[in-house]
Amino acid sequence: MTKDELVKAVAHELKGSVPAETVEQVVNAVGKVASESFEAGENIEILGLGMDAIGWALRQVRTELQKSIATFPELHSLHEGYALIQEELDDLWDEVKVDDETSAVDEALQVAAVAVRFAVELGLED
Repeated sequence: MTKDELVKAVAHELKGSVPAETVEQVVNAVGKVASESFEAGENIEILGLGMDAIGWALRQVRTELQKSIATFPELHSLHEGYALIQEELDDLWDEVKVDDETSAVDEALQVAAVAVRFAVELGLED
C-alpha cells in the first residue's frame, strides 16, 4: 500500500469526519517520526517509508509474540513447544504453496515469535 492509498483508506474509514488533508498530515508526521526512530541500515519500503529491515521484523515478531502469549497458555514441555512451532510452520507452508508472499511473510513472523517463546519459556536459565 502506498502512502496515497493509505491516506485514502484512512479518510474513507473516518467517513469524512476528518478532512483528507488532515489525514495526510498525520500520515506524513507518523512517517517522519518512524523514519527518524529507526537506526540506519538496509532499508525496505513500507508505505513509502524507509525503515531498518531487521528492526521492522523484530518489532513484528514482538507483536506476534504478544498475540501468541495471549492466545496460547504457557508451554509446559518441549513436545508442546515443538507442536506449536510445527503448527505455525504448516501454516507458512500452506501460504508458500499458493505463492502468497504477504501471507507467507506474516506466517514466517509467527514462526519466529513462537520460536522465541519456545526459547524463553522452555530454555534453560543461566
